[in-house]
Amino acid sequence: MLLTETQQGPAQWPLAARAGEGDSHRRCGRVLYDKGRTMARTYRPTPVGRLRDRMITFMLRKGVGPPGLYLLTVPGRKTGISRTTPVAPLEDREGRWLVAPFGPGGWVRNVRAAGRVTLSRARTAETFGATELTPAEAAPILRRYLAKHPRTVGAYFDVDKDDALENFAAEAPRHPVFRLYVTGP
Repeated sequence: MLLTETQQGPAQWPLAARAGEGDSHRRCGRVLYDKGRTMARTYRPTPVGRLRDRMITFMLRKGVGPPGLYLLTVPGRKTGISRTTPVAPLEDREGRWLVAPFGPGGWVRNVRAAGRVTLSRARTAETFGATELTPAEAAPILRRYLAKHPRTVGAYFDVDKDDALENFAAEAPRHPVFRLYVTGP
């Protein structure tokens, strides 16, 4: 009998995913590797997560909500219909950055296609141009983002906030970073 990938038993799983073999084992649905490091989670929206995002979106439209969160609005790449999602951009002396902490989701593909975004909170809205950074350029931004939000997004990264920039550069394709710049009127 030929088994499909989902029907294969533990003997066919990669070494890191086999329970109780070597220094690697499963705990709480995450794969533990040597030295206590774990494999990053894959983001899957749940009904509770979607409800939370709707509540945060409602609050941000009213002008209340967690500081540092904004509503990102970008036209859909296929339909042109505006799509809105809450995001936490990174702002510092060097500029404003938009990081995809959960991977290249729909809003990332829309930003790549449109090249422009709108960040809003209550009645204030700003439109920005957006350019995607190369992995080498994104590495220091990803390190700062992970240092700023370790508890909320740390599980989705395969690096630690104290790792070398080369490790962050290797992680960059999984977490696209966009530089936001002010466009003309």
